Amino acid sequence: MKILSARWVRVFCVLLSFGAACRSARDEPAAQHTAAPATAQKPQAPALKPLAHASYPRHAERASGPDASGVYFAKLRVDVADGYDHNPTALARPLRQDVARLRIASDAADPRRARLTLLGRGPAIEIGEVDLSPLLPFVPKLARGDAALTRIALVQQEFNRLESRLGKRGEDYVRLANNCLRAGLWEVMLGRETPAGHQTTLLAWFDFPEALYARAFERATGLAYRDHEPQLAKYPELNGIPVPLAELRTPLAEAARLPVEVRSTVLPPRFAEQRRKHILIGNSPEPATLAGFTDPRAQPILMSKFDEPGFYNTRDPMKFDLRFLAAPRAATWRRARNPRQLASFDELEVPFADGRRLLLGHARLAALPALRVPPNVEDDSVLRLTFGIGSQDVYMDHADRLAAFARDEPAYLFLLDAKGAHVDNHFAGLDRVYVWREAGRDGAGDVLHLWLVGYERIAIVAHYTLPFSPPL
Repeated sequence: MKILSARWVRVFCVLLSFGAACRSARDEPAAQHTAAPATAQKPQAPALKPLAHASYPRHAERASGPDASGVYFAKLRVDVADGYDHNPTALARPLRQDVARLRIASDAADPRRARLTLLGRGPAIEIGEVDLSPLLPFVPKLARGDAALTRIALVQQEFNRLESRLGKRGEDYVRLANNCLRAGLWEVMLGRETPAGHQTTLLAWFDFPEALYARAFERATGLAYRDHEPQLAKYPELNGIPVPLAELRTPLAEAARLPVEVRSTVLPPRFAEQRRKHILIGNSPEPATLAGFTDPRAQPILMSKFDEPGFYNTRDPMKFDLRFLAAPRAATWRRARNPRQLASFDELEVPFADGRRLLLGHARLAALPALRVPPNVEDDSVLRLTFGIGSQDVYMDHADRLAAFARDEPAYLFLLDAKGAHVDNHFAGLDRVYVWREAGRDGAGDVLHLWLVGYERIAIVAHYTLPFSPPL
């Protein structure tokens, strides 16, 4: 019995060891799956809630296709049901999780046109045929024929958001965006009108099919995509690029030494976008007046970084020194002409004490209507200028975007250094400039207002006024 017991002991030990090994092998993938998100995070800046989910890739997955009929399928990365942390958009929670792919049926004759369909577990959502031309980088007339101007135009169009409202499809309002982080990274959104206002029901990111994107780019620009892909596929260096202003325009007349007043003691104006996004300001307390954005003691100004695939990362904010905005010098207003444009246009230059210069031009600058009260920035009476050359408005109905694209009217906005080279506005903390004209009172002349809009349109960070005095 003692010998038999010893043998049974050895048998039981072998069986127990085998069972433990099997359980370990079976459980190992699951253990790796649950541990992956934790090891992927930076200890000092843990990723936000949706990015911690193992099935939620930070980077894009390549679209499949085309099939024999020229159809591509882009896999969607859908935001989680609760939405990512600190999303400033009004959400109808839980967000939809039933949409998985975007079917892109390209036009055989013109790759810029495509029929779009959202596919998933429920009924397909037919977005319909969309002319994507104005959502792609293009070369405006102002830049054609000059390599440096073309580069600036293409890069700024790719790295500034373009979001189109496509209208209602069934119960859903559809929006499509080239989201400004790199070439081909786009968003599709669905929303509904509720008693609380418009609310987003779906936010999804996707990679535009690379081959189709290249074909559409070449059709839109007449340029080889491979020659420009390196500066569009990831964020390029934009500081120090020479800006050949002589190729951009020829001054015809000017009104110099226009005094610029800084409206620093007023409350920061907040329109719909700024009311939603003020939670993305990282300074505590938030600036109580516009002077708070340029006060040396408040620097750096912290604003949540817009990060891939398209979310505001409060854990890794952008840092800006906005002191230079407190010291503008006298402005110059010019009438100018471009050899590739038939009509003349107006240009305004605002220099700063540190040598930097804000330079903006637009065909309608001198024709702005005189207003008795401050406008809503979405009104047509306001020029909403985006940095670059020919850069379009950020948010538009798609029909209006197509019309603006066809007009290709003169428009540009630069931040330049003391030598006239390009300054990267994104790292300088500026996103746009809103321009409007105030009617004079009691015999005084009209006044031009400039609202300088900070990074990602999170806040208006400066307000200047100067005489409305186009050159004769």
